[in-house]
Amino acid sequence: MSPTTPQEAGTAPFVLLGAGFSKAISSLMPTLAELRPRVLDRLNVDPTELIPYGNDLEQWLSFLSVDQPWLTDIENLSNRVMFMRASAAVSECIREIEQEALEAPLPNWLSRLVASWCADSATLVTFNYDVLVERALTAMGLVAEWADVYRVPLISRQLGASAGLSFGVMNPPGPTLELLKLHGSTNWGYGGLHAPSSEVMCLLRSGQGWSPETKADDSPRNKGMFDDLQPMIVPPTGTKNAFYSNAGLRAQWRNAAASLARASEVTIFGYSFPATDLATRQFFSRSLPSVPITVVDRSTRVADTVEEISTGHTSLNRFTGNNAVEDYVNANCGDLVRWGTDYISGANVPWVEVNGQKRHRRCSGEAQDAQTAAGVLAVEEIPTLELNRGDSSRDSSKTHWAPRPLAYRHKYDPRTERGSACAGDF
Repeated sequence: MSPTTPQEAGTAPFVLLGAGFSKAISSLMPTLAELRPRVLDRLNVDPTELIPYGNDLEQWLSFLSVDQPWLTDIENLSNRVMFMRASAAVSECIREIEQEALEAPLPNWLSRLVASWCADSATLVTFNYDVLVERALTAMGLVAEWADVYRVPLISRQLGASAGLSFGVMNPPGPTLELLKLHGSTNWGYGGLHAPSSEVMCLLRSGQGWSPETKADDSPRNKGMFDDLQPMIVPPTGTKNAFYSNAGLRAQWRNAAASLARASEVTIFGYSFPATDLATRQFFSRSLPSVPITVVDRSTRVADTVEEISTGHTSLNRFTGNNAVEDYVNANCGDLVRWGTDYISGANVPWVEVNGQKRHRRCSGEAQDAQTAAGVLAVEEIPTLELNRGDSSRDSSKTHWAPRPLAYRHKYDPRTERGSACAGDF
């Protein structure tokens, strides 16, 4: 929502993300079927072992996770060990593939979408384990620490000896989104299935930008810092109750249901509501208010499924096809404006960039003059920008522009007068 059309108290857009959303960010990000061969290879398991389970990774993991009455205790324990190894392999494979995906630039449409979510203070609920949304937030300077968007208690360990609840180093520079990860995250750790339900999860990584990670700090003080923890992810199994014993994870589900119940609108990206996931279907249908629903998915069948389980909600918008997410962004999100200077041929040249399209304007003088000129270009794009926020200049006659030159301009809508700038410098 724009500043001219404030949301009703307590309401916010509700966004549900599935594997299809990560797939839209990078084709490398796997579906469950695409993840299977990589996981089996890591476990050194012959793929033919999954034939009795229809070559389905979820069915295989579901079998391993539950004691079978016809097996001996030793056989059941052996299955449980394989299940724990497979769960860890899923997390490790997702992390590896994510690193490969980060070799490509941050998609412009994702920058616009994340900025829009922050401007609207949206609640994001995701079943994805990866941290691509968090990385986009950091790369854009919208948050410094991912703890600023997580709505779950997380312990932070530092230097092998100190620990405490994790909070951002400083408050975000502007409005931000709220991220609820109902199936856990590759950067969360916990003591495992036998840990007390009250155990607070641990934040393993935070604050990285949009680039592959460099070599981890292997100083003696940091060695073994997380050796006692397992990845806090809920593996793809038919039965997940054992993982939901963690109080922090359960609290996220309750918060997600409350956020959905008071949502101003609902958007679903890349989640198909599989028939086997009865819990999620009930969670969605029971909490869903009578608000507009938008389904963004490559498949046309997903919108039909959503329409079926949301009976009585007549306002259903659809974005389908290979470019569904980008089409949604172009239709619903505003413009992302950046500005600054480039040193070209011995001179500082101001530039302004709108949705990834960059243009330069020559000017004379020192770097400060070019910086001022860059701000002028930005104000031409968004006249309502307030770029002077108490910043001092070497020359009081010149303007020193904001240190984080990034602004989001709401998409203009004559019905709501949307179109003004939000958070002139995130």
